[in-house]
Amino acid sequence: MKPFFKQTVSKVCISKSSSVVLPIALALILTIPRAGTSYANPDGSGSYKLAPGDRVSIVVLGQPEFSGDHMIDNDGSVTLPAVGLVGLKDLTASEAEKVIVERLANGYLQQPIASVRVTEPRPIYVVGDVRTPGSYPFRYGISVMGALALAGGFRVAEQLPSGARSEFLMADERLRVLQASRRSLLVRKARLEAQLEGASQIALQDSFPFSREDPEVLRILQDEQGIMTTQKKGHEQELRLLREQGPRLDAEAVAVQQQSESEKKQLELIQMTLADYNNLVSSGLTRRFQLIEYQRQEATYKSSVARLAAEQVNLEIRKGEIAMRLQESENNYKQRILTDLQDVRARLSEIEITLPVAREVREARLQQGGGATLAGSATEVSHTAIIHRIRDGKTESFQADTRTPLAPGDIVEMRPSSREAASLGASSQTNMAMQAESLAQDALSKSR
Repeated sequence: MKPFFKQTVSKVCISKSSSVVLPIALALILTIPRAGTSYANPDGSGSYKLAPGDRVSIVVLGQPEFSGDHMIDNDGSVTLPAVGLVGLKDLTASEAEKVIVERLANGYLQQPIASVRVTEPRPIYVVGDVRTPGSYPFRYGISVMGALALAGGFRVAEQLPSGARSEFLMADERLRVLQASRRSLLVRKARLEAQLEGASQIALQDSFPFSREDPEVLRILQDEQGIMTTQKKGHEQELRLLREQGPRLDAEAVAVQQQSESEKKQLELIQMTLADYNNLVSSGLTRRFQLIEYQRQEATYKSSVARLAAEQVNLEIRKGEIAMRLQESENNYKQRILTDLQDVRARLSEIEITLPVAREVREARLQQGGGATLAGSATEVSHTAIIHRIRDGKTESFQADTRTPLAPGDIVEMRPSSREAASLGASSQTNMAMQAESLAQDALSKSR
């Protein structure tokens, strides 16, 4: 068999006997350390890069026609109204926001503000010695054990009674997802409360139930801090632009006032000249056409004075409108925060109600596996979990344990490596390698 990925084999032992069943919690035991701590990157940096298959939500402040959900196509682009194709492949959310802002500012909007959020990451793939290999939707917090559960468990374990293994894996995955959601929502709640109070940094309360040193907590905290900084910066920019119009209007009002006073003085001089010419015309000492010319100038200055008075009124109205827009911007900003905070609190309440039930279900599924142990097993079945991850257009392969978190687009390969694995035959082993190779090549071609 031609090898496609480079890796070091580490065994995961699963034992069975004719009368006992291995506890579900020990379905996978790997002898290597965890390969990653973040769903975004195995190094824990959390800098998730967009790729084909991701669904993103693009929001342009005050421009609903440019906002909406978009699926990144095979070329790594999304299509915005009027703008056309915008390439987002291999960009982080913040980098994608800058690209979209640059495109919108190029002849479409003045000083646009955009936010990009991943609403549905690309799927994961499960291949190898599993019951139903294929692609499955990515869930935040999903691990190797969860991927195995989605694929129905090991193919060689199908003879185990009543599907206890799969039921436990599903219950365990359900509990992990709820805990991950609770962790994310608690950090988001802290961010929204900090925004509402006008703070610049997120402060986790003493009652925060997770370790502040947890890499996943640090990643979520970093992401939420970035969202908070971006939103606050956009709001302050909007307020600054509105406030900057006030001094300009004041200066314009002063200039109009000075011009109006000058026109009034000219009008007074013309009126004094008219009075003198009226007397001269009455005495027959001058011609009447000169009087008519001064009367025309008087009408012109009166018109200018009236026009300047109207301009002063308009300037006062515009200053009032700016004050109203400032207040409206503040109200809308706080209203959005309050709405998001209300939604987060509601979702947290649902999770708090569901978590105890999920723990009980997991415990019940674990107890249903009986008291089987590795001791006295007649036959050993070992498995090795290999994760194939595409990064910067290249495939990286590394071993994993049941708790290793997965990233969008990961390929999880379960390889049998035991005495019983020989019964699968060389053809089955070759098929598993071909599955992994095909899925990896397909994912790689989409990322190019």
